[in-house]
Amino acid sequence: MALNGRGFEFHRNLPRIGVILVVSIIALSYGLYFLFQDTAENDIKQRLFEQERQQLLDANKAISQNIISDLDSILTKLKVIAVSPFIQEGEDTQAWDRSEPLVQEMYDETKELVGKTDGMFVIDKSGIIRVNALTEEEQKRQNTFVGTNISHREYVNQVKTTHEPVFSTGLFSLDGVYRMFIAYPILNGETNEYMGLVSASIPTVDFFSRFGNVYDVQSQYLIALDRNANHLTHGNRELVGTNFFEETTQNSSKSSAAFNDLVDRVLASESGYTVYNSAEGERLATAYPVSVYGEQPPSYAVLITTTTSQIYSQIENILLGQRIETFALLGIITIAVILFTVFLFKWNSSLNAEVKRRTKELNESNRYLSEANERLKVNDKMQKEFINIAAHEL
Repeated sequence: MALNGRGFEFHRNLPRIGVILVVSIIALSYGLYFLFQDTAENDIKQRLFEQERQQLLDANKAISQNIISDLDSILTKLKVIAVSPFIQEGEDTQAWDRSEPLVQEMYDETKELVGKTDGMFVIDKSGIIRVNALTEEEQKRQNTFVGTNISHREYVNQVKTTHEPVFSTGLFSLDGVYRMFIAYPILNGETNEYMGLVSASIPTVDFFSRFGNVYDVQSQYLIALDRNANHLTHGNRELVGTNFFEETTQNSSKSSAAFNDLVDRVLASESGYTVYNSAEGERLATAYPVSVYGEQPPSYAVLITTTTSQIYSQIENILLGQRIETFALLGIITIAVILFTVFLFKWNSSLNAEVKRRTKELNESNRYLSEANERLKVNDKMQKEFINIAAHEL
């Protein structure tokens, strides 16, 4: 079976067509990959960043709720003391002395349940400390503040004026430690007359360290503020006790308008987030108010701040896995195309061998026909010569 001219030409050009096809498929595959890679990765980064931001907001909310729970537990212990018969029966020295075991018991329970509470006091209406619960170590040192007048403290006067529980702003205590105080009024059960208050002191840095990093600004860390925007804790310990809007703090956040706005909003009882530039680089900050009884504005606010590079490094690890999967897919496609091309070349070689075999057979047939034709011509010539001779002889 012979191939016509067009069929023969197609099979002759088949290797060239195969190479062009392979190159085109591979170039198209990789071209499309690199074309859409940036768009796809940016989309993935955005979605993963939003997921991380939401996780931080959820974590921030959980921390706020845990802080509220701890503060409420302390306040409950103070209430137990304030309404106890020992406190209610009078303001003489013997009454204060009889209340001391109960105060010590509530203090011990508070330290066991909440921890980080380093003092519990009963203060009379004149602002003088009458009972001071102590740790075992303080008892050995007899490190007591009994008899100290703290009537100048804002939270003491606030309780005396409002007859309501008070969560103080941050302040430096008599021993120089930055603390916040929870105070509960002691009111006469019959006359509702103000008799004093029960108070618990909380070292701010130690307390908030239970909920996250408060020591390293190079990674994710907590910032806690009181209602006046004073730092209760900060990754930079030098900022503890300073006001957020002071120059020192503003320098660390590069006076970021976005960050300042977030602080204003959270101190107005609104949670939120922002991305801002700081001395440590670009950061993501989330914020949540801490309001024990839903008071407005909230007593405290807690923020989580994270470097965006830390977030993006986690995203890059995910994208690396995605890139490996994509390249593996492209590699499989490339191998499949190469195998298909090898198959084409082998098929073409087989066809070429068949064409050559058929051509050789055709050439052999043509040669045999030519030789037979020559023999016929000779025989015909000899036959004509014989006829001519016979006719002449006749």
